[in-house]
Amino acid sequence: MDQHCWGCRKRRVVCDLGKPGCAKCKRVGVECPGYGKQKPLQWLEVGKVKCREKKKRPGVLLSAAEELEESDEPEASNSTTPRASPKGKGRALSPVPHGPRAKGQLKVEAEVEVFEGSVPSLGIKDETTDIVQAVFYYNKTFYPNLHDYYQMSPSSFVVPVPPEVLYHMPAAMRHTMVTLSLCYQLYRKEVAGESTWPKILVHRGSAIQDLNKTIGECSLQVSKKHMTREQARMIDTIIASVIVFVSVEVLVTALGVCEVPNPAQIQYCASMEWRHHIEAMSGMIATRGGLTSLWHDSPSVRASLLHFTLIQNFSASTSPVTPQTQLRPFNQLLSIPEEMHEEIFSYCLCPFPLFESIAFINRLRIQLAQEITNSASSAEALLWRIESFSASDWAASQTGFVETLELAADIWHCAVLLYCMLSLEKVMPATVPAGKLHRTYGDRLLQLLSRALSETSPAPRVPYFIVWPVTVAGVEAVKRGPGSQSLVDDFLTRMSRQAGTCSAFIAQTALRAFWASGQSGWDRCFYKPYALQC
Repeated sequence: MDQHCWGCRKRRVVCDLGKPGCAKCKRVGVECPGYGKQKPLQWLEVGKVKCREKKKRPGVLLSAAEELEESDEPEASNSTTPRASPKGKGRALSPVPHGPRAKGQLKVEAEVEVFEGSVPSLGIKDETTDIVQAVFYYNKTFYPNLHDYYQMSPSSFVVPVPPEVLYHMPAAMRHTMVTLSLCYQLYRKEVAGESTWPKILVHRGSAIQDLNKTIGECSLQVSKKHMTREQARMIDTIIASVIVFVSVEVLVTALGVCEVPNPAQIQYCASMEWRHHIEAMSGMIATRGGLTSLWHDSPSVRASLLHFTLIQNFSASTSPVTPQTQLRPFNQLLSIPEEMHEEIFSYCLCPFPLFESIAFINRLRIQLAQEITNSASSAEALLWRIESFSASDWAASQTGFVETLELAADIWHCAVLLYCMLSLEKVMPATVPAGKLHRTYGDRLLQLLSRALSETSPAPRVPYFIVWPVTVAGVEAVKRGPGSQSLVDDFLTRMSRQAGTCSAFIAQTALRAFWASGQSGWDRCFYKPYALQC
């Protein structure tokens, strides 16, 4: 006897194969039907109905996927005329008239375009309504813009969000999506700040509560070797939720500095810290075996790992370093699996050799603060390695958009080289012609940015990806005088309008304060942590 009893098979549980009947059926209060080859008959109580045919109700809307009977007879004279969709797009469904429906009276096209109206809420505002409206807003407004930006290098992770997956998403991620949607609407001035900020803070608080609850239920001290499948799944869920939350924290902080109704909220949002989230993420990734191992073992968190990598690398460059700064997150960035290289480029249009050079500079800055490296020789070797990069050769190896990609690569090349010189200026050896390199690459970067941000730019999508290079140009312009500073300030104003990013506003705020201070040096500008390229 090797098969389960009929009761356990119906409930889809593992039978204990007990005799004469299994104990699991007894525990749920039913008589074990046995192990026979034929399913035993089951007598129903008198008056009990197991199933009945679905009745057609008058006065309801039929779904587009419902099969309708067709008829060659003409439609009845009292059939209702189909109404147009709310925005004039798509196809609306015709309502069924009251009373029995005549055969062939209603015909509906199976293909229906995405509904473009607002989600009806009937005046009832609760968390579920906010979540559904956030998903509809993302699919209708946010995703089409992203899809257009990523045409040069499509990403497999830039996709619409089907509403039916909301049930399977972690609660923290659902609340974070609402925060993201509201922040974006607030930035575009589609909603009023007085009524929107309380919602943002409520959903942010709900996301934090759910994250704390999930982390409390999961053991993060166990090694990968002794980790159960359920523990691995919970850690992956936490990683995905935390990185989405960090992305929105950066956006909320940027909005808090630039676009909030009163100074109290400015102080509140400016105090939001995201670095400890990054350090915690690094610890969880190490628990799961490291970045490369997690990328190969858990496809569901790959998009989260990409965002973690981007935020960690770029935000570290625009943040102060101390002897207490952890090296582990930066060592992880230098062991990125090759499969991530193309996806990273899709998100920032930065060639991977230059992206990797930024990570090397970030780690070298920390090692200098901790006095654990030969600073002069390491800085010089890194500088000449960056200088040897050829944007034209790299662009020629790409397929399509060669002129646009060469412009983007050239901008990033100049910016990364200037970042290396500015951030490691104190330890750069005297043999390096610093003045000549500053002038050469500083002039070229301003020329390239003017070309990319002009009205007749050959690369209209590039401004979305170059907030960080423009910021580097702003730090370098402190030695050039008001003319270059005004040019960079104008660049950021145009980028905020064309690309629709809060990072341009936050960079503008930091640079204006830096120019007015009369000081110079990379660390003088970024004396507190900023995240500009997210």
